[in-house]
Amino acid sequence: MAGTEIFLHKNTVAEMKSMSATEKSELASGALAGVLLHGYYTHGDTPGSIIYRINPAAEAEDEGSVFDVDTLKLEHKFINCDMAYYGLQPAINNEVVADRNTKVINAALQKAQKVTIITPGEYWFRGNRGGEGGSYYRYQDPCLGTMWGQVGNGNGQPGGILIPSDRVFEMQDAVTLKMRGTFMEAYNLITLWNVENVTIKGGKIVGDLDYHHRADGTNDGGEWGYGVFVQGCKNIEIEHFDISKLWADGIYIGVDVFNNYQRSENITFRNVKSHHNRRQGLSICGGKKLFFENCDFTDTAGTAPQAGVDLELDVPYAKLEDTLFLNCNFSRNEIGVRTVDKTDNYINVKFLDCVFEDNRTCHYDSYTANGVYFTRCRFSYHPTYYYAIELYGAKNHEFKDCKLYNAVKTAPRILGPEDNYRCSDIIFDNITIELKRGFDGLLDFQNAQNITLRNSRIESTILQGAHRIIFTDGGENFNIIGNTFRETGPVLDLYRITGLNFNDNKIINMIFGVGVFQTDVKQFEICNNHISGNCYQSGTGTPAFLLGGTGTAFGKIEGNTLTFKKIFPSIGTNDDYGPGLYREYGNTSDNIVIAGNKTYGFSNADAFQFNIGSTNLSVSYLNQDATTIYKGVVKQAAAESIVSTIDATDLSSAVALTNALKEKINALISGQKAVGQMDL
Repeated sequence: MAGTEIFLHKNTVAEMKSMSATEKSELASGALAGVLLHGYYTHGDTPGSIIYRINPAAEAEDEGSVFDVDTLKLEHKFINCDMAYYGLQPAINNEVVADRNTKVINAALQKAQKVTIITPGEYWFRGNRGGEGGSYYRYQDPCLGTMWGQVGNGNGQPGGILIPSDRVFEMQDAVTLKMRGTFMEAYNLITLWNVENVTIKGGKIVGDLDYHHRADGTNDGGEWGYGVFVQGCKNIEIEHFDISKLWADGIYIGVDVFNNYQRSENITFRNVKSHHNRRQGLSICGGKKLFFENCDFTDTAGTAPQAGVDLELDVPYAKLEDTLFLNCNFSRNEIGVRTVDKTDNYINVKFLDCVFEDNRTCHYDSYTANGVYFTRCRFSYHPTYYYAIELYGAKNHEFKDCKLYNAVKTAPRILGPEDNYRCSDIIFDNITIELKRGFDGLLDFQNAQNITLRNSRIESTILQGAHRIIFTDGGENFNIIGNTFRETGPVLDLYRITGLNFNDNKIINMIFGVGVFQTDVKQFEICNNHISGNCYQSGTGTPAFLLGGTGTAFGKIEGNTLTFKKIFPSIGTNDDYGPGLYREYGNTSDNIVIAGNKTYGFSNADAFQFNIGSTNLSVSYLNQDATTIYKGVVKQAAAESIVSTIDATDLSSAVALTNALKEKINALISGQKAVGQMDL
């Protein structure tokens, strides 16, 4: 009895289903208001007792909300539903239980606004395609050809959890949904397709990666088994959720291919772990306003590309914008994060306070992606691979306040004879690179344009020797501004570039020169740099800047300071040795302005040396420590002697002094003309 109503009490569903004819008659007549059920399989195995009332208009029996007892339909209308009321069964791994668990979860989600699984345990269920007797289907995508898909409540029933709009699906942390094995090419465990306002919270889902095969060990191949599948949805939140062992991706976010390629929008993943999946931790094939906070994408291995996150945007309908990864971890994958995009699409993806660690090939690579930004990210050291970051035809990438230990590469992406896309507008701002081993081309900029390195610090923990820091072969507009380089090899090794600003940098304990201009370096500035140590590695004989090839022209070297001695203790055995600031050995330059540079610690005025063939040079120079009276521009064959003629005291001595001065002036002019410094 509840209030003035009288109820029939039953301990289990089995008792309710087998009630007597008299009990059925009393329910049908209204003498009994309904059934008060105290458990599902046993008394008390549900969170509480619930009332089932007769409702002739109720839908078909779903083994939880609606039960058929002969001709009677008994219904309890759930708003919040614990799956114990549907008799969800843990621990049992067979076809019947897996199918039933899948069926009743879907039934509860159709009826209740909030569905929970509270009782700890492993619950076996099915993916939505393939498997033992399960059906599946293909559709033809206009861009990609044969694809897999699902419409409505899905084909291949029973299978997969399909969540409608306006639902909360919540599991306790000790609850695991485990997929029963299949051998098919594709499946989804949880599907969100063209729905809105859904929250998934807590628990774990585990795919069939460890047993994806028939009894004879074979399977149908493929790479389309997904854990959480999101397409064309809005306002989705998934948090405190663990996803693993999927045949393909832990998470897939894409567009609704059956609804005008509608993008998923306002999608949030918070405190989610996607790990030990076969192809990707996360794949994104289109979306808008996607947010990932405190998420781990780790340990991907099995089939290419094996990325923690893969932004696959290189098909016509895949558009992405306004995506943020905040405090996320990308570790122990083949690739930490990969972006593949169309060449004309701006995506605006940001990584803030993220960690990239122990990825096997590289931490980040990009193929013609446009608009990716990293702030306060750490790219850990890897002892075996060379490049931490690889950019191919990428545009508008920024690395700000980041820390790196391995090399960076930019190169064109060649898609065909006429499709050669160069990297452009790449910025490194206030980054720290700590060198734990030698990299010959730490920042390897191949045929790139608009590259900026500013306010950054690059330093070694081992002696670098001749290993280059910035290597370029082709390109335009390189801005190296306000950086500190300590104990490094050559900072610049330049081939065929137009436009270089190397200004306001500090080079501490220079080991093997600062810059080598190999071939066709034009329109450059080297201004206001402070250089110490002047090539202290034993026997190198390399100046700070060396003209090593032909074609250097239209440059300015101004306001630099060069100190002969190293100014801090060094990391390796070395000699104080070095021939100066700028040298042209076997080659010549054209239209170079040199002004206001200072050197300290040199024994004579030998900081510059030009070849006779160099033309249109404008030079002024301040040597602070020359040992001769003449503070010249270049090293003379022999220092000029002083004018020793006696002072003029009468006409005869005045004539002698005048002639001596004339001889000295002419000798100085001849010396300057001989080395190409004057054209009088």
